Amino acid sequence: MKIDKPDHADTIYLRKTAAMTESVLAAPEGRRIGQITGEPGTGKTFGTRYLVSNYEAVRICAWNDIAVNGMLIQIARALDADIKDSTAVDYVVNVVRERIRSKLLVVDESTHLRWQHLEHLRHFADEFDAAVILVGTPLLSKYMAGTDARIYLKQLTSRIGAKRVEYGNLSNKETTSNIAAPAFGTVPPEVAKAFFTQCNGNWREGQELVDACKRIMTANAITELNIEVIAAAAAEWGTASHGGK
Repeated sequence: MKIDKPDHADTIYLRKTAAMTESVLAAPEGRRIGQITGEPGTGKTFGTRYLVSNYEAVRICAWNDIAVNGMLIQIARALDADIKDSTAVDYVVNVVRERIRSKLLVVDESTHLRWQHLEHLRHFADEFDAAVILVGTPLLSKYMAGTDARIYLKQLTSRIGAKRVEYGNLSNKETTSNIAAPAFGTVPPEVAKAFFTQCNGNWREGQELVDACKRIMTANAITELNIEVIAAAAAEWGTASHGGK
């Protein structure tokens, strides 16, 4: 059951995420797997939190060198199980099996996973009607298509199929409506353009630029965002020399 959206955001990528998620949830048992990819800073993690708020998803976040049991323990805890770090893998798997049926599981930073992790996730989708959405950079897709892993992940990739969303930078209009305007109110077109030029529509860099602008405005008792503030913030932030990357 969907509930209200988080915060103010309504971007093309969140809309695509919602459509993909609906496809995942409507897919036949065993094919309820989707994927979100995108370069760093494009708002993928915000997208995962959107799914938690909108679709009551269970979310975990992987990390470098995460063990298979470490991932399973995170899933169990996200499903409200009281699991110690030292718990044996077979026991953790059984706990997850008992709790994950018909749940939507979102795995952020999936780029850190290997085929052994991913096979467990496929198993939960195949045998327990879980819906799984993998979220990571393009390196995840590259790994899944690689020679060494491809034979193990053929079933997983076939289940994902076209249920994919690729995140990118926002347009000037969406940068203004989703990042600048919520932070500063009405933003004149020329100011919005300057803001967009500095962050280039990158979600994370836009948020960093907001913070830098607010610091300067507070320090100088400025009440409205202007081009001079953006230029000073960009210089402080280190992006002025390359026009927002």
